[in-house]
Amino acid sequence: MNVNVKKGLFWGVVLSLLVGLYFAFETYIINQQSFQFSLSIDDYLNGFLMAGLAEEIVFRGLILQEINKKMAIWKANIVTALLFLVIHYPIWIYNAGFYDFFIGGTHIYVFAIGLLFGFVYKKTGSLWSVVLLHAFHNFFVTII
Repeated sequence: MNVNVKKGLFWGVVLSLLVGLYFAFETYIINQQSFQFSLSIDDYLNGFLMAGLAEEIVFRGLILQEINKKMAIWKANIVTALLFLVIHYPIWIYNAGFYDFFIGGTHIYVFAIGLLFGFVYKKTGSLWSVVLLHAFHNFFVTII
């Protein structure tokens, strides 16, 4: 976590701002709704900070790097993104129920986000970029 810290923080902030602009545009302009900020402090800490930090340390900081030692980065990123998708299954099943779990494009979306996080991590060489990006992404998804 101490490699390319400034570069990672810079790109994490820049990309998080872009994600925020996208979600603000989608929420306010396209859907004509507003953000719902009525969350508990636990939701903020667990959902955004801890999930972003813990998942990125495990998936990009450990798994992606280890798999990349054995295969090309693009293959390692695909495997890591699939594992990232699978780790979300239990909470989705718990929250949505078994039948609703299989409906919608959530699987494709989370797989694509996993690929994006892997790409950003490899380009910046810093976990901080994806930790910030993941945390802010979770924040915006939750307040919609």
